[in-house]
Amino acid sequence: MPTGGGKSLCYAVPALMEQKLVVVVVVFPLLALLFDQFERMKSNRLNVGFLMKDMDEMDRQSVIHKLHSNPPEYNLLFLTPETVLSPSVFDLLSKLSSENLINFFVIDEAHCIDTWGFHFRPCYAELWRLGTLGCPIMAMTGTVTSRTLATIIKNLKLPNETKVIKQISNRANLFYHVVEKRSNAHATILSIIQKNFSEQCGIIYCIERRDTVEVSYHLQKAGVNAVFFHAGMDVHDKQSTVENWKAGTAHVICATVAFGMGIDKANVKFVIHLSIPKDLESYAQESGRAGRNGSEAHCFILFRFEDRTKHLRNISLLPDSDHKVVSLQGLNDIVNYCITPICRRKQIVNYFDKDDHSGDECHKTCDICVSDVVVEPVDYSMEAKNVIDCLKGMQRIQAKVTAKFLTLTFRGSKSSAVINKGFQNVNEYGKGKEKFNEKQLQKFIHCLINGRVLDEQLPSSCEKCTTPYLCVGPNGTKLKNNEVGFIHYK
Repeated sequence: MPTGGGKSLCYAVPALMEQKLVVVVVVFPLLALLFDQFERMKSNRLNVGFLMKDMDEMDRQSVIHKLHSNPPEYNLLFLTPETVLSPSVFDLLSKLSSENLINFFVIDEAHCIDTWGFHFRPCYAELWRLGTLGCPIMAMTGTVTSRTLATIIKNLKLPNETKVIKQISNRANLFYHVVEKRSNAHATILSIIQKNFSEQCGIIYCIERRDTVEVSYHLQKAGVNAVFFHAGMDVHDKQSTVENWKAGTAHVICATVAFGMGIDKANVKFVIHLSIPKDLESYAQESGRAGRNGSEAHCFILFRFEDRTKHLRNISLLPDSDHKVVSLQGLNDIVNYCITPICRRKQIVNYFDKDDHSGDECHKTCDICVSDVVVEPVDYSMEAKNVIDCLKGMQRIQAKVTAKFLTLTFRGSKSSAVINKGFQNVNEYGKGKEKFNEKQLQKFIHCLINGRVLDEQLPSSCEKCTTPYLCVGPNGTKLKNNEVGFIHYK
């Protein structure tokens, strides 16, 4: 069900309609999300309780006492994965289940089983234990590919006859934009806001905590009412920041991805990503926080290929596994979204469901379709092979070659940096000069990297240089063996 599609109604309505009072147990990934839903359900007059690790013991015993009442005094019980699997709480749920006092379990934001269950939050990988209590399980998420869906079903050990209900993922009221990220990114963001969203509500997502502070500072200096949010803040500061933004006291919140999951603010007019997200699933989640009231809203990515390295470093720290492979593919998919001149909407919709054609008609709600520029795919296999040969020739002179030097050499640069290394002696030196200008060649090499024709290798932690080195990737070997071709959009 798409972000903002009403997932909470799927458990709130059954909890209200059940004639005998039994409990619906909901597992949330974050306490902030749990508390947000707790307040909302209370305001709608549902009897709702929660348990958490660090709550006051008297409050904890009060909740447990109300659950032991027959019937229980709650329609809904909210927990986190760590709490639900703690011995005392799991025993409590087991007892309630044996007395037929649990209606069903809900795993909210179930995609976290896939994204967090391997290393970051191991309790997610243990949620299958809820199935041993003999109650139905409902898993819900706003973004799911067929692969993620299979992972959720497998990890929860759901039966083969599990019913899967999918809604169309297309958010027709969202406009998608990719903007080239330059050195003055703060000025770009300010310009977007001042020209289009003056005194309107928005979110700016940043990868680094320091960026949230810096961006909000620059916006404040220019008269934009902005605040910042990140996981390292004091809990009370975080709460007051979110409340100010939700109340409209602050218009713009600059945040890391620690902010936003489950945040339901209807009038968000724009979401800007200072850097590329880690994958398209994350982008669909984060951009989907705009336009929940159904009105027009805009989603921007400030794209610079080099920002890919930040995510690449995180992926390199993962142990070798299928999850590592999937994470790299996810990164390549979001980069592909940014660099391919195909309708953004169609790319997003097809990513989640290749049989969903609702994105075929964009109606000029993305920057590609607005431009009206028709770009044809061209076979660039020969050019790609020449770049591979150029890289191999350079590596015979110097083992570690960066994308910058590959670009300069293939273009035939006469700079001292190239000449001093002897790269002018490579057979392919200058071979790309007639076909590409410098910017075109940079983009072409980026496409080769993203298509695994070339691979990036990160320097070791003891090296001073932080720029990745290039090597021939798996698809580069296939290309040289004429097993595959390479299509490029000029």
